[in-house]
Amino acid sequence: MKKFFFIVTLILCGATVAFAQSDKKFRIGATGGMNISSTTGEYADSKIGFQIGVRGEYNFSESLYLGAALVYDHKGCKVEDESVNAGYINLPIHFGYKISLTENLWGFAEVGPYFAYGIAGKSEGEKTFDYWEKFDAGIGGRLGVEISNFQIHVGYDYGLTDLMDVEDAAKNTNIMVGVSYMF
Repeated sequence: MKKFFFIVTLILCGATVAFAQSDKKFRIGATGGMNISSTTGEYADSKIGFQIGVRGEYNFSESLYLGAALVYDHKGCKVEDESVNAGYINLPIHFGYKISLTENLWGFAEVGPYFAYGIAGKSEGEKTFDYWEKFDAGIGGRLGVEISNFQIHVGYDYGLTDLMDVEDAAKNTNIMVGVSYMF
């Protein structure tokens, strides 16, 4: 896994240098933050996790853009005294709108689907994805501000995929608070 992130980082650094000479239609950056995740259902409580990865934006105009990220999401929930940990590689793809608030301050809102694949996790000594579905997909959004290439944002994801193959199965939910730096 460390090799994967190292290789992705090298590729993105190279892409950043290449696009630095362009007209800023495409931007790339690093992103990270805190997750407050849970699952639907009456017995699940929230747990704290994290999110880290890379983010890109393609600007159609000064206001409209397509944003995507490739992040590692540490999610899960608490059920009674048990903590269920689930690590996903997550790909959110959002359409966004920016509005200039001042000369160097922009507000933004974005919405779109996400696609995630479970790669790690444990609960009481068992692997989480031995009983949870590995694939997760849903809808999400972010709201935030950008100042001097720093984005401060809050977001929400709601899973549309059942986590188990049972009737009334739970779905992932996640509130994110984070920071991105766009090159």
